[in-house]
Amino acid sequence: MDKVSYSLGLSLGNNLASSGIKDLTVADFVRGLTCVLEDAEPEITYEEAEEVLKTYFTKQQQERFHDNKAAGQTYLEMMPVGSKWRVVIPEEHAYGSHGAGQLIEPYMALIFEIELLGIEGK
Repeated sequence: MDKVSYSLGLSLGNNLASSGIKDLTVADFVRGLTCVLEDAEPEITYEEAEEVLKTYFTKQQQERFHDNKAAGQTYLEMMPVGSKWRVVIPEEHAYGSHGAGQLIEPYMALIFEIELLGIEGK
């Protein structure tokens, strides 16, 4: 076994998994990696690859936003009127290594200061 290659694989795999990428097709990943390492002609352009990744990560961010919104609703349902809570969502449950645009940097926890003033209709 080539320990350097194996170690790089472990490192890349860990980074991908911590980024939320768990549905990777390993054979296609290896084909893309081999193409770069062997200086071969890619099967898609780098512009196409960039667009595919942008779409993929945008979808992931939207899914995380939906999950975070659901978590926020759960906290609101637990809060008594008039209370103030500080809610911290750790990075692994927030946006992970990608962040969210310009506002949320990679590996940032989300911190919300919430004050429930009242409930409409009650």
